[in-house]
Order: sequence, then structure tokens, then C-alpha cells
Amino acid sequence: MPVYAVTGMICSGKSTLLRELKKKGALIYDSDRVVHGFYRDPDNCVCRKVGNMFPETVAENKTIVRSLLAEIVLKDRAKLAALEQIIHPAVLADLKAWIDKRRGIKNIFLAEVPLLFEKDLDRWFDAVVFVSAPEEVLIERLTKRSSLSRAEAKQRLELMAEAGEKKKKSQFILNNDSDRKKLKIRIDRLWEQLLSYK
Repeated sequence: MPVYAVTGMICSGKSTLLRELKKKGALIYDSDRVVHGFYRDPDNCVCRKVGNMFPETVAENKTIVRSLLAEIVLKDRAKLAALEQIIHPAVLADLKAWIDKRRGIKNIFLAEVPLLFEKDLDRWFDAVVFVSAPEEVLIERLTKRSSLSRAEAKQRLELMAEAGEKKKKSQFILNNDSDRKKLKIRIDRLWEQLLSYK
């Protein structure tokens, strides 16, 4: 069965999509959860490297305080790039191993990959699902979720690549611009498409 990548802007609804598809039987790779696992393990080399680079984010138990780290790197492109140089190789190795183990197994597999196109990772997958929402909706969701000002939310969105080009490169688009009822209908439709995709 195919292995799909799921990507999209922050607060577009990727986690909601994956949660609903998991209920339907899909097996999910959550890159954020993998990274969070690195941060929670003081013996992991990623945790140690991040702690050395950003010592102000290290808790008493030697783990990384993610909220402090996000506050630092999402205001500074250079620091974000430095963090990515630590995180991405570890996540990519883990993701590649996950994909390789699933080839030839009968099921639907989806991996959430936030920087899919930026890192040219779409070639690893059979198809891409892009979760889309208008900028104003994203800003509203981000301010509610993170207690950010509109300006701060807009700044975070601007750190990411434009959504237009990503949509063009994706085989499936899930538009999450409405209420949950409509979104569920769209997810049900997408599920049928994923099951029949060759």
C-alpha cells in the first residue's frame, strides 16, 4: 500500500486529519512526537546538542523546555536554522527507517512532515496530502492556541515557505477553512481517495 506524506502550514489542521485517519485504521508517523521524544531524553544526542546550543532552555532534569526553545528560534531565522541542523538529520534517519519497514505491508501509512518540500523529501513518498487554510484563519487559530499577538502569529507564518507552490506539488489537498462537520465530510472523502490511489 502507498506511504503518504502529510504537510501544511502551522495550525492548518494536520494533527486533526491524522487523528481522524488513525481512527479509520491508518498507521501514523508523527515527526513532532519524535522530536519531543528527543527533547525528553537527556541521554539522547539531540537533547544534549540542543541543550549545548540553547542552555537557557535546559530544565533541571536536563530535558529541553520546548516552549522556551520555540520562543527563541521562532523570532530568529539564524537560530531556527541552527536548530534544524541538529534536529533534521536525526528525524530523517528515523523517518526513512519507518518508511522502509512499511513498504509492501497492506495498510494506509501517513507521515506528518512539516518541511517536506523544503528538504526535498516528497520523493520518499508515493503521494502528498497538503492541509490548507486561509492565512487569516491560520492567524486566528495561532493566536488562540499560543496566546500570540496577531503580529507575532504573522511572523511565525512568514518563517515558512509559501503554501501556493506546495499545493501545486501535492496530489491531494484538504481544505480546512470551515467547521468540523464539513471537515469530517472532506476527510471521509479523502480517505476513500487514499484507499483507491495507485
